Amino acid sequence: MMFSKEILENQERIFQVALKERPFDVREIVQVWKLEKIVALVGSRRVGKTFLSFQILRNLVSTGQIEKEDILYFDFSSLLEKHINLDVLLDDYFTLFPERKPVCFFDEIQELENFPAKLIALKNRGFRILITGSNAHLLSRELSTILRGKVYTKEIFPLDFREFLSFREMVYTKNDSLKNTGKYKKMFLEYLEWG
Repeated sequence: MMFSKEILENQERIFQVALKERPFDVREIVQVWKLEKIVALVGSRRVGKTFLSFQILRNLVSTGQIEKEDILYFDFSSLLEKHINLDVLLDDYFTLFPERKPVCFFDEIQELENFPAKLIALKNRGFRILITGSNAHLLSRELSTILRGKVYTKEIFPLDFREFLSFREMVYTKNDSLKNTGKYKKMFLEYLEWG
């Protein structure tokens, strides 16, 4: 059981990592899965695709739509070997949880060799799939040809200024007094530098 320990650790990690929630309606993901499509969260590096995925999975668990044990999360960005066999990963999952059908969450899927064909094979077996990856790979003409009609792409953008302020537990309104203007200007400069 090559991946068993990692499967269990990753299930825990989703619920242990600190995150601030972004506005996102998880019902959108559930509806796409009902259409038997792969959900792809794409965007630039460091825009929060992984944390948004964690938020989605936490929400699905907290609303009783799935259980923690249903999650098969694997991060391909840390792989040295790109020829991983997803059947071995699934076999290890089913050894741990023989009565369940996993929600497959694959982070940075573009790092896996021949990932479009592997995703189609999983989709054809009826798995619910959530993937993240960079725009360059997941929005390429080749991928859209291979996955035509099988994937729902949701582009994730960096925080806008209002989200940035909410992460700092601040709210800007038009009625703020002039004495707070300096504070917001400072925050805006930080936003411009760090996003």
